Amino acid sequence: MRIVFLMVDSMRADAPGFAGGDAKTPALDAMAGEGAAAGCMVSCSPWTVPSVAAMMTGAYAHRLGLYRWEQPWPDQFPTVFRAFSAAGYQVASFVFDPKHLFRRVAEAGVAGTSQDLDAVVAWLAGCTSPDLFLFVHYWGTHFPYIDRPMTMRAWKKVADRVLGAMNESPRDVRPKVRGLYLRAIERMSERFLPRLVEAAGKHAGAGGTLLVVVSDHGESWGERLGKEARLGDVFDLHGNALFEESIRVPCVFWGPPWTKGRRVSGLTRTVDIAPTLLEAAGIGDAALGSSGEPVDGKSFFPTLKSGGPPAASSALAAASADFLESRDPPEDASSLWMQFTLRTPRWKYLWAPSSDDRVVFDLAADPGELSPLAPGRGEPPEGWDELAAQRRRSRCEPLPESARKRLESLGYIDP
Repeated sequence: MRIVFLMVDSMRADAPGFAGGDAKTPALDAMAGEGAAAGCMVSCSPWTVPSVAAMMTGAYAHRLGLYRWEQPWPDQFPTVFRAFSAAGYQVASFVFDPKHLFRRVAEAGVAGTSQDLDAVVAWLAGCTSPDLFLFVHYWGTHFPYIDRPMTMRAWKKVADRVLGAMNESPRDVRPKVRGLYLRAIERMSERFLPRLVEAAGKHAGAGGTLLVVVSDHGESWGERLGKEARLGDVFDLHGNALFEESIRVPCVFWGPPWTKGRRVSGLTRTVDIAPTLLEAAGIGDAALGSSGEPVDGKSFFPTLKSGGPPAASSALAAASADFLESRDPPEDASSLWMQFTLRTPRWKYLWAPSSDDRVVFDLAADPGELSPLAPGRGEPPEGWDELAAQRRRSRCEPLPESARKRLESLGYIDP
């Protein structure tokens, strides 16, 4: 089986047309209609580094302790790349910038940048293996939603300029920026996706092609901060909060007969994708985790194949402090993971450990999370116990000396 894993950066759950969104996405909508679509998938972190690491291992982000691409990934949580490679699959990935995504994950087989669609298609045309696992990170939907290849330096200049305009005239500019976002999702659906699918299917064997489309996190435009509030950086759009618009994402499985017309109505999580793919390929999730460090993800392949509820009854997510550039690297896990949330089909628990601030939302009555409630309003109390237990499992992996020296040279941290 040829598996193409398309991760669309920052695509929130309510953006595509098939989910009732304003983006015009007929190509993606058709695949969602023909295949399987998850109605409520929750990411375990609201920004890319911890979210992608969790998707590729099946372990919650706070257990991995990663906040920079320069960090080596924990050995006790093998990646799905390693599992597919060991099973004889050809493994490769195309990322927004090979200097960042997977730079310390050699087994990801980074073959180039996903910002060059012609290069991705050409690589697929030359790949004749019927057993393939290809990860593609589509970055055109990431703020500031520009439709041209950019270096990280160029991206930062444009992003800062757009953020400045949003702060100067928030009432006028923020709606326009949201419009750019919708157009970016449309380009992904109508230009990028069809060519990727066509190229992937050319050398498919008897196992056919499985396409997975999912996002690492959602997006916002400062609505929660107030109409006149200033945006500090892109982490005010995604990364600093755990509301539904930041952690709920769309997910589509398309291709094999067992995806046909499925609607996954229960709760699913991005950490469930790795074990689901391995079970679908007949490999099994024993290749993930270790005897002392089991993963958190549970396969929902049985749901896709024959119906029934997914295995997950709750989803957990954690937000890390923004230590990318402007702050000293954290010394321990307690200073890295600043917020936790536990989501059930009805209840949403939010906890900030440093201040012990706790609120709960009744999503059945308040799906927009507009009326926070004090704890003890009917939510099962064991949810708070679960959050505390998960916090005790948190990690903060050390920052390599090479990364520290780079940050020092840029003036971000003190020598």
